[in-house]
Amino acid sequence: MPAPGNKAISQGQLLNSVDSLGIAKNTLIVSMSNNGQRHFYHDVPFFNSNGPFRGMKRDLFEGGIRVPFIAQWEGVIEAGKVSAEPVAYYDFMATAGELVENTPQRTDGTSWVPLLTGKADTLARDYLYWEFPYMDQPNAKFAVRMGKWKGVKEWMGGPLQIYNLEEDPEELYNWHYERADLVEEFEAIIRKEHKPSPFWPIMGEKKR
Repeated sequence: MPAPGNKAISQGQLLNSVDSLGIAKNTLIVSMSNNGQRHFYHDVPFFNSNGPFRGMKRDLFEGGIRVPFIAQWEGVIEAGKVSAEPVAYYDFMATAGELVENTPQRTDGTSWVPLLTGKADTLARDYLYWEFPYMDQPNAKFAVRMGKWKGVKEWMGGPLQIYNLEEDPEELYNWHYERADLVEEFEAIIRKEHKPSPFWPIMGEKKR
């Protein structure tokens, strides 16, 4: 978190400031990594920061998008509580909006408030969707998570890979040929969610 004068402050300093100001009971603090391990600048095999998960930064396999999430809200979030419910960055706007009673009318996210307050163990949504453009090529990657099942496309027009994250979090066994129903369902979701962009044009795609 940047401070005035572009000086970085540590998470410990932030927490101490919240405590000293006496606002811990009405302050939600969220800490998240922004992506999986980077594939340069450090020794990937040595640090093994992704553990068993496949892929890394800029991938839509679990190694690229499964990251730590820690939330603190004194008197609201039970200390030491762990949730297995998957959430996404794009949920934050809906969450912040509900907390300040000004929920945005247009958002792809789902509020975390029921999870954080202990009113629910799961969020009421059908699926999670990710899309990531290639940095130097006119293409993109896509992923859909629905319950224990996940679909991944490594490029537009490529085959959809299907993984059972409950039994296979490393995404090693592709169910593409055994679950044609999921392939069809996930392909339909990608067609629904993807919107052509003038800033990230995909090869052969018509502009809207």
